[in-house]
Amino acid sequence: MSMVLQLERSSNVFVMKIKDVLQQALNNVINRAAIH
Repeated sequence: MSMVLQLERSSNVFVMKIKDVLQQALNNVINRAAIH
């Protein structure tokens, strides 16, 4: 049971990190579009 919870927690952290990276990439694209 605890292993499942651990896995769920780590996957949540993984998803949050991916969202962070995607958000930064999106911001970069928007900034470039604004500059040009």
